[in-house]
Amino acid sequence: MTGELDLETKFKDGLGQGIAALDDRVSQIVTRYQHLVSIGEREAANFELAKLSSDEPRYVMAIWSLFRTALAQKDWTTAEQLLKPAREARSGWGSDMAKGIFYLGLLNYTRGRYEQAVSNFREGLQHRRIYSDGWRMLGDALVKTQDLDAAIEAYEISLEQRPNDLTALHALAY
Repeated sequence: MTGELDLETKFKDGLGQGIAALDDRVSQIVTRYQHLVSIGEREAANFELAKLSSDEPRYVMAIWSLFRTALAQKDWTTAEQLLKPAREARSGWGSDMAKGIFYLGLLNYTRGRYEQAVSNFREGLQHRRIYSDGWRMLGDALVKTQDLDAAIEAYEISLEQRPNDLTALHALAY
């Protein structure tokens, strides 16, 4: 038992040191948040996210993490409120670079509004043609609307842009 406890302590210490070594506070908080979610500590994760959202409300990683959490919890009000900062966020990881249209598409897709999601993803891809995730999301929505030929085309474009996207490859296979 002592060996297991020592190993767990060493792991937590190593994780803490790794997070502390990250360049900026936002990256540290997001990494800690993602780790806590992955081990099922949702309350502690949400506490980390709350720190981030109060300090850096326009930081795209914060918006993206808050948005995905709201979708997972089916908290539509929070997800809708995050559309505005998503539209205004500076470029960077998590930014959809299409004025929040991909966020809106994900919200509609998660709510089962597949026709609206298709429309959103197509509009977003007008702003950002080179975006493999956008093409894959469009393909997913098109499958839900039974437009399988268009879905195959969207998945193929996604794979042209990122050939190692296993999610798109798997979707295309089925």
